[in-house]
Amino acid sequence: MSAFLEMNGYGAYVWSAYAIAIGGLVLNVWMARRQLRLAREEARRQEWQDSKWQKGSAGKEKGRLQDRLKVRRFRKEDFREQARGEEVC
Repeated sequence: MSAFLEMNGYGAYVWSAYAIAIGGLVLNVWMARRQLRLAREEARRQEWQDSKWQKGSAGKEKGRLQDRLKVRRFRKEDFREQARGEEVC
C-alpha cells in the first residue's frame, strides 16, 4: 500500500494534483450554488418591488417621471437660448 501511495517517488506531486483538482471542483460547485441563491433573492426582491409599484405607488412614479421631463424640457430651452446668444439665469 505504501508503494502505491509513494508512486516511485512521485506520490507527493500526484496526490497534490488530485487534491487541487478536487478542491477546484468543490469551489466551482460552491460558487455556482451561491450565484444561483443570490440570483433567486434578486428575482424575489425585484418581483416584490414590481408588485408594490403596481399596487399603489404608480401615481408617485408618474409624478417623478413628469418632474424629470420638466427638468429636461428646461434644459432644452436653456440650450436654445444659449444658441441664440441670450443669457441664461
